[in-house]
Amino acid sequence: MTKLTLSVDDDVIKTAKEWARGRGLSLSQMVSAFFISVIKSKQPPDEMPPILKKMAGILEKEQIPIKDYFDHLESKYL
Repeated sequence: MTKLTLSVDDDVIKTAKEWARGRGLSLSQMVSAFFISVIKSKQPPDEMPPILKKMAGILEKEQIPIKDYFDHLESKYL
């Protein structure tokens, strides 16, 4: 298994951990389940739940170079 480092707001992490714990999951299991649901979604983007639609293909749709996105993340979190 590979480790993944994410930068997430502290309040979001706290709430997500509580949500996962209440369902007998670890945060890693919850994130993995989310990624799997996005990957396996057969729904066209117009029929996806709003949060998935917001995340799915956003860089391609907006024609934002991936380097610009990484630069943004570095400036925001580092």
